[in-house]
Amino acid sequence: MQKTSTRQLAMSGLVAALYVVLTLALASLSYQGVQFRVSEVLVLLGFIHPGFIPAVTVGTFIANLVGPFGIIDAIAGAMTTALAMGLIWQTRKLFGDKLVSLCVASLWPVILNALYVPLLIIAIDPTTPWEAFASIAISVAFGEFVVVSIAGVAIIQVIKNHPSLMHLFKQQ
Repeated sequence: MQKTSTRQLAMSGLVAALYVVLTLALASLSYQGVQFRVSEVLVLLGFIHPGFIPAVTVGTFIANLVGPFGIIDAIAGAMTTALAMGLIWQTRKLFGDKLVSLCVASLWPVILNALYVPLLIIAIDPTTPWEAFASIAISVAFGEFVVVSIAGVAIIQVIKNHPSLMHLFKQQ
């Protein structure tokens, strides 16, 4: 088992805090019907290194804990994030560190959140009918796609193409 360095721990804390700050600072975008949760860009750090999975998962837990659905969303949302990021890393391992792999990997959070969020809303809000599942899923998928698959892929490409930025995110 590899020991976690002070640098890794500090970087993980910063990433988790950044997720929370971005989510709460942009709460009007983060918790609405069409969610543009800008902090979700951070899930693609899992493409760079799996060491970011716990950090973003903790950030998701905290941001969702203070969100409108509380502890249920904190636990289930964090589990969804961890699963999406695990799949992102597995996609990179399977297909390599290429742009096409990153694009494919970016679809995992889109798909999983499009399934998770409507289930959460329908389960918690008895006034939301099952018939609303598809429309909620489409709106969540749209926001997630814009943030993760378009903006996130572009940001990760910038990080990967600049050695000084890549050094910042390197986990050693």
